[in-house]
Amino acid sequence: MSFLSLAFLAALPLALAPVVLHLIDRQRNVVIPWGAMQFLMEAATKRTQARRLREWLLLLLRVLAVACLVFALARPIVHATWFRTQPRRELIVVVDNSLSMQRHHGEESLLQAAVERARSLVAAPHPGQTARVLVTSPYPTWLPGTASSSAKTPVGEDPLATIRATESHGDFLAALVTAVQAERDPLAIERRIIVLTDGQATDWNVADDSGWQDLRKLITASPVAMKLDFERLGDSTSLASNLAINRLRATRTVVGIDQPLTITAEIQNYGTIPSAEGTLSFRDGDEVLQSDPLPSIDPGAVVELACKHGFTTLGAHRVACQLEATDPLAPDNQDVLIVEVRDEIPVLIVESAGDTDEVEQDAFFIETALGWADGERVNQSSIFVPKAVSLLQLMRMDLAPFHAVIIPHLADLDDDVVQMLKEYVADGGGLWIAAGPRTDVDRFNRRWFEEHQGLVPMALDRIIDESADPEHRTLLNPFPSNHPAMQELIDQRKLDTGDIAVSRHFRFTPLPEEHEVSVLLTLTNGDPVVVEKRFGRGRVLVQGVPLRMQWSDLVRSQAFVVLVQEWLSYLTQPRATRHNLSPGEPIVLTVAGTESTTATLITPAADEVEIAADLLGNSAIFRTSRTSLPGDYALEVGLSGDPIPFRVHRDAAESDLTSLSASDEQRIADLCTHQPTFSGESSVTLAATDPLWPVLWMLLIGLLVGELFLASTISRKRFGSTGVADFAEQTVTAQSPLTVQTGRHKKAVRPARSPSTSVSTR
Repeated sequence: MSFLSLAFLAALPLALAPVVLHLIDRQRNVVIPWGAMQFLMEAATKRTQARRLREWLLLLLRVLAVACLVFALARPIVHATWFRTQPRRELIVVVDNSLSMQRHHGEESLLQAAVERARSLVAAPHPGQTARVLVTSPYPTWLPGTASSSAKTPVGEDPLATIRATESHGDFLAALVTAVQAERDPLAIERRIIVLTDGQATDWNVADDSGWQDLRKLITASPVAMKLDFERLGDSTSLASNLAINRLRATRTVVGIDQPLTITAEIQNYGTIPSAEGTLSFRDGDEVLQSDPLPSIDPGAVVELACKHGFTTLGAHRVACQLEATDPLAPDNQDVLIVEVRDEIPVLIVESAGDTDEVEQDAFFIETALGWADGERVNQSSIFVPKAVSLLQLMRMDLAPFHAVIIPHLADLDDDVVQMLKEYVADGGGLWIAAGPRTDVDRFNRRWFEEHQGLVPMALDRIIDESADPEHRTLLNPFPSNHPAMQELIDQRKLDTGDIAVSRHFRFTPLPEEHEVSVLLTLTNGDPVVVEKRFGRGRVLVQGVPLRMQWSDLVRSQAFVVLVQEWLSYLTQPRATRHNLSPGEPIVLTVAGTESTTATLITPAADEVEIAADLLGNSAIFRTSRTSLPGDYALEVGLSGDPIPFRVHRDAAESDLTSLSASDEQRIADLCTHQPTFSGESSVTLAATDPLWPVLWMLLIGLLVGELFLASTISRKRFGSTGVADFAEQTVTAQSPLTVQTGRHKKAVRPARSPSTSVSTR
């Protein structure tokens, strides 16, 4: 026998407390001399032995009750052979419910086969064995209704029937850590983990050596035996080919009405043989936007097909791309992109030359490129609404309503304005500044660069004059970078980006190698002319050429209109609602002028989650991070609001169906198998054992019931069960017999003439 809470045995001497109290109570007897006592001695002696037997039995029951309580708290355990019971073992079934488990093997999917196998393991466990189920996607989760889950399954519902395949990948390393660290039955001697999987290598992350070694340490430290078994479902014959849409992308996801938008689908063949021909279609709801034939794709190759479309209605549009081809894994043959069509996005232009002619003003060319003239919209497809203010007005402006601020020609701004712009950009605003003749280099570097701590990524050096040699003009680089804000400027057949001459520009001070800078545009001499910095949630573009005609031909070019539209679209993205997310990225929706303070989030699993709003001014901000599961989400604001769609995109690596190698599988099995060795008394503790304390608790209840019954019996025999009579009925006449109490009994006697006798009373 051993004890799980040995410290409670220190209270065992308390079992002698009833004996001590009995001895103390005996010392309280008082002897009173009484002459008539001699007539009672003979009758009292006959019952003394029976009374003492009951008293000693009562004392024994009290001692045993206290001792039983102490032993029960100490939680003793004994060898299972004492009660001839089976050894206790634990079974954990890990079910792979990732995207790859949706492929079929025969008439059923691999997930259906895994669920049936798990049901057979759980429904008929071995004697003395408990079973639990753990699913892996999108993160390790105990199945509701199992021992390690706090969630409950409705009565009559099969817990395994609730397992659903997701569009996410599975994390088996995290799942095994969860299984090993699960709460353990203190009497169990073995934990067996059975993994039901298709053997996809992507989900196992075998390259994470440190993670697997940490898991090995956890298993080695476990006091019970651990054993891992693989059960691979399906076969490798269906892995020969698999086409998948890796992602849908667009240069921007916020456009105006009838504004052309190019959506590109990236398709890859993850198989080992060339794919069959198929069809790729783009849809906006029920409307087919475009349908193109898909050629055969070589193993590992990537093909891109694009759809160009202009939307005619406002709101969020769900553009779905569907691949029609013979494929073992159908769910990765589609993807969705949410495009928001808006009528206006306010931007602010800071005018530093308001006293000059209109064509010399800084805001003139920006407004023209945005489709505005004389304060009126000329191009209806442009969604940007510019507002020009002076430097003095900027100091008193509330920048919150504007999604971007443009300073076409940077002049001197005091520290308060620079700090205001810092807070604005950190909160998600976009800032585009261009240095020019009015820019003071020293003040710029001190207020804006601040030794890498300011809003701009690079300090200004000096002005470089490129007009000295007219035969060798310095031009913008005709091959823009891969920056997302430059994608529409790549087509040199339609735009004249490579013909833009730059006569003067600011040169940026080179940075040390440890500092990397995002460069949008360079010159043919290699100097960067436009650089970017991320500051907080916002973005800052810094240009070494002013947005006017004196230093370059930029504002005269055809590319200028496209450049302004694309760069403003890029700068305003952080403040726009992000409808396209990666797993784990939060959904954030700002609703202005609403009285609703609650919203309902509908997840891909059809769960409804209530969300409370954070109030900021007259706006309500709804935020949630429950986006770990890829798929379609919808946010309903208020009781009658239309659902606002969101899309969480899956990981393209889940389409790679390459199997886990036999050597990696054996290595993982060896890491996760452990037979502990014990010596001395610990081997007795962790052998096949049964708890004894439930028996002790039941025995304690029996002892307490017996003690109460015996104490009641003794009390009735000592004091009787007749109630006390009224005072008038207690008058004793001279002829009435006298009631005398001797010990615990009463006897009616008459007074007699005899010598004095002593009686002991209590």
